[in-house]
Amino acid sequence: MLTFNELMTPVWDTDTVFGESLTLVENSNGVPEAPLLFEPLKIIRIDSATFSETYEEGKDWECKGNVIRMLPGSRMPFFRHDELFMREAIPDKTMRSEDGFIRYSEGDFFHSHQICVTYKCEKGGWTGAVPQYAGDVLKRTVKLLKNGERLNMLAYGDSITWGANASRRIHAAPYREAYTELFCEALSGHYKSGIHYTNTAIGGTDSAWALKNVNELVIDYNPDLVILAFGMNDIRTSADDFRENIRTIINKVREKKPETEFILVATSTPNPLAVDFCGNQWLFKAELDKLADETAGLAVADFTGMQQFLHSKKRFIDTTGNNINHPNDFFHRLWAQWLFDMLVKQEKQEN
Repeated sequence: MLTFNELMTPVWDTDTVFGESLTLVENSNGVPEAPLLFEPLKIIRIDSATFSETYEEGKDWECKGNVIRMLPGSRMPFFRHDELFMREAIPDKTMRSEDGFIRYSEGDFFHSHQICVTYKCEKGGWTGAVPQYAGDVLKRTVKLLKNGERLNMLAYGDSITWGANASRRIHAAPYREAYTELFCEALSGHYKSGIHYTNTAIGGTDSAWALKNVNELVIDYNPDLVILAFGMNDIRTSADDFRENIRTIINKVREKKPETEFILVATSTPNPLAVDFCGNQWLFKAELDKLADETAGLAVADFTGMQQFLHSKKRFIDTTGNNINHPNDFFHRLWAQWLFDMLVKQEKQEN
């Protein structure tokens, strides 16, 4: 098992990666393998995603460059190619791709087929987007935290923010929380401050739905800080409409409580092979940036950019809980690490 500090060690600023998730899939030669984010200097351990089993080098696996390969007779879980990619649909188990169908599943199906690798690497290998300190933007939030006053934080979003496919939500070991809960725990521990946390996220929702329900699911809770996280289900929503939906949500909240601050989540994007689920999600980060440039008290969490670099090194299947749009434990942790750095990164550097 990993400690909480290890769970919250950001992959973009470390020489040790803790519990990076991989999904072993047969290559063209029939050998199950998966790539690590960085080339390891030393593999410390490889565990099952449930952390109930530890696998042995030379018996279960070998490492070539940044690729973990399964050895014959290994106990490690893996997928055959035809278990993930098929020519015919299976009801409730496949989604359409460009040349057939891909496997998807909720629950622990993908979780039970994944492994977690802890390893040493060269620091500085992350060259993609990194969190930008937002304490000078979310001034009231940071003031409340530093003064030890209660912060009323609310998470409002879709199934990802609800916690979909985090292991606690699917009732599977190691029973880890979703990104918002991890972020809240880390923030409370760092500032030694009381945080009242509420999650009103509902799966399958988009920004238009969010606008219709903002009164009862946001305003009625009188929040100081809102994590506003829509976009994954705005598949056909235009960039302009998405921006205006989010703008109106903010304005409605601030009509009742002008000092409320917002972290605007630029959503991760779906499996590019799931053609029916892919749409305009890639466009929304730029629209959120426009809002943040126009209005005080708004900070953008660029999960779109973070995922773009992550998946230039790893495959979608390595960081997903359902193979369509939900993060697994490892990806939930990266979201939490990002938010935490947005509110404490500069302070950590100064200390």
